[in-house]
Amino acid sequence: ARMSTSSTGSSGKHKKSDKKSDKDPHSQAKPANSENDGGGKDEQRRNEREQALAAAEIATFGKEGAERVVPASSYKSRMAEFQEPEMKASAKEMAEARLPLRYRDYCAHMLIPLNKCRHKTMYLPWKCEEERHAYEKCEYEDFMRRSKMLAQIKQQQEEDKH
Repeated sequence: ARMSTSSTGSSGKHKKSDKKSDKDPHSQAKPANSENDGGGKDEQRRNEREQALAAAEIATFGKEGAERVVPASSYKSRMAEFQEPEMKASAKEMAEARLPLRYRDYCAHMLIPLNKCRHKTMYLPWKCEEERHAYEKCEYEDFMRRSKMLAQIKQQQEEDKH
């Protein structure tokens, strides 16, 4: 008698596990119509999130202030204002000169001849002064350009908050 229940009981067990998965919210089984409802639920959740964010902005900044909150996508357009200098040394030239990766910046075209001069003169500190000065000036100007860019972005963010 036990053998007959186990052979027929196995199909009964599957039916019982199906019933459990319908009741258990943590189960992995999905209803047959979940594909049709999935997109609607995701969109509904997205709309609820957007409404909650809008409500939080109104609570934080007031009604007029929430209208002035700038989305993150506008920061990309702000970055487009800043013109980056042209890379004068190609990747192949920098690799041939065996420049470390951290020095492969906008001033690499000045570092390559400086390093050649240094190598020829055995790194004597009073040699290659013109090349070194030109390279350090380029690095300083690049630093100042990036500092101004950062300061302007911070200033625009402060203006957006107020």
